Amino acid sequence: MEEVLIVAGNDEIFVDDIVVFAGKLEEGMAMGEEGKGEEEAKVTLSVAEGECHDQTILDVQFGYREPGEQTELIRRWIENKL
Repeated sequence: MEEVLIVAGNDEIFVDDIVVFAGKLEEGMAMGEEGKGEEEAKVTLSVAEGECHDQTILDVQFGYREPGEQTELIRRWIENKL
């Protein structure tokens, strides 16, 4: 199974475009998997309340003690892949 994680903040200017992109990517990946007899590809989209586009970078750069939702989700996602 191929998996893609897409994160966005609801306070970023491109959030609507990111949501549309995630839907199109999911459709495209599903079409590519048809007839292969493999598990379905998975696209996970998370839009974090009150966060901006580069929230994960800001969390690290400014050393926030409590990382934002995007940062925690990305960390968990990577840990599950290792």
